[in-house]
Amino acid sequence: MSTLSQEKDTYIGGFDILRTAAVIAVVGIHSFFSDPHLASVVNNLSFAIPCFVLMTIYLSVRQINESSPVHFLKKRIVRLIPGFFAWTAIYVIARSIDGNIKNISLQTVAEYIFLGSAALHLYFVPMIFYYSISLIIIPRPKAIRLSICFAGLFIALWLRSMGVTSLHFGNPEADAFPFYFIYNLPYLFIGVLIFDLIERTPCFLNAPSNSRFITAIFGCGSLLFWFLPTIFPVLVPEQEVARNVFLFLTLLSWPFDIPMWINKIASVTFGIYLSHHLIVEGLLRVEGFLQFNSDATNITIIRFIVATVLAIALCMWLRKSRQTVWLVR
Repeated sequence: MSTLSQEKDTYIGGFDILRTAAVIAVVGIHSFFSDPHLASVVNNLSFAIPCFVLMTIYLSVRQINESSPVHFLKKRIVRLIPGFFAWTAIYVIARSIDGNIKNISLQTVAEYIFLGSAALHLYFVPMIFYYSISLIIIPRPKAIRLSICFAGLFIALWLRSMGVTSLHFGNPEADAFPFYFIYNLPYLFIGVLIFDLIERTPCFLNAPSNSRFITAIFGCGSLLFWFLPTIFPVLVPEQEVARNVFLFLTLLSWPFDIPMWINKIASVTFGIYLSHHLIVEGLLRVEGFLQFNSDATNITIIRFIVATVLAIALCMWLRKSRQTVWLVR
């Protein structure tokens, strides 16, 4: 995604795998939502946004440490805002034509800008922007930052266990923002803590032999939390957080070469994320016109495959032009 764009000074090869897997998972979530038979699949794809947040926070802390907070914030605005505004306008226009948006008021415009409510998944961009501001506010001395992050993590997990939030704005797209903001808040503090831990032990991942061993350990931990039966229902959220963190650590320490096709897809994951929902909605309309059963599992799977291919193709095409590359970078 844009916030996770590759740069020579922040490039981590395993993140390309994680970006690609996560954005395909997001397309799957929005393609499979209508089929109850695929509910378990959707649950297993829920790692996507937490891992995007962890990658963003990890790289953002590095950038803040290497430059001034003002410079970091300027770069974040340049990367996030143009594409977000452009795709927000596209969704508003498309949904106005479709009849899903009938009246645009000052309140709805504010919700589009500050909550990403033009489409359900657009909440991610303002959420990441607000998380970025939080990183700037957190004091930079490590001892103070660690104390704040541990306290923040405890509070975030408590808020999440309390049912996330009861704040409502009056429509599902706007209501998604406070829900997911709190739901993913633990990963803000975990990302900072992981960065500080690795910064304090720089040799931890440097040696190839260490990386392979560490990757194997983290990978086993992720699989364990993924498939381990939940003995205590109250620990379900914490088990999910642990699973996502171990998956992130597995790819953070990834010591192997990354295939070129994964590098190419990873370079446009921001565009795929922003555009795919419009493609899925378009395919649903085509299915209705052709009188297909959109709830059938085979149709759902075909929709997912077609939406993924179309989103990748569209973003690869946009990336080739200097005039449109900012839509997907």
